[in-house]
Amino acid sequence: RRPLHIAVHKASQDVITTLFHKYPQAAKERMEDGRLPIEVCAKNKASDGLMLALYKADPKSRVEGLLPLGRVLTDGSSDDVVLDVLQAYPEAAKDTFSTKSDVRILPLHIAHEDECSDKVKKALLDAYPGAEEEENPFKTTLRLHKLLEDSAPDDDVLDLINNYPDAVGKRGRDGRRPLHIAVHKASQDVITTLFHKYPQAAKERMEDGRLPIEVCAENYVSEDLM
Repeated sequence: RRPLHIAVHKASQDVITTLFHKYPQAAKERMEDGRLPIEVCAKNKASDGLMLALYKADPKSRVEGLLPLGRVLTDGSSDDVVLDVLQAYPEAAKDTFSTKSDVRILPLHIAHEDECSDKVKKALLDAYPGAEEEENPFKTTLRLHKLLEDSAPDDDVLDLINNYPDAVGKRGRDGRRPLHIAVHKASQDVITTLFHKYPQAAKERMEDGRLPIEVCAENYVSEDLM
């Protein structure tokens, strides 16, 4: 093992930072458990300064499917951190943001959805001008997920389904199907519609390990739906 690979588990952030700066190559090498040092540092909530140094050292490495640009866009990092990571690897602006979704989500789409600053949006667009021509799924198919999360009126949900029928089967950025959100929040009419439009979702376990029918049973839904 490299000293850095031991340090990320046991040493202070000052020691980890020193080891990294003295031998940055170790940050790109996977440890014996298959993880990169940055994955352990992220889990241990290392400082922004250390995380930024690690991100910039290997801006092409993926952690849980995400490039560093994807991680800093969603973990509350400052504009300066996002822009530094983007500058280290501008090609990341073309990368599909989520490996859990089955639609193409670009970093620029995330920046708009999460209301990042205009400076960040402009930098992402400058890095990949073609992003403006690609469909933003948060305005089409994945808008269904947002409506369900916000417990929107049934008419709004059903109108979107009519306009974008494929939306009922799409996984969102977190990997969930619309039905898996709906069983917790939506009316029985919406749940029934989603089921009939995409029955396969009823056979898939949700992130808590349960099937949709288990949640419906707990909520005493109608006999017809059960």
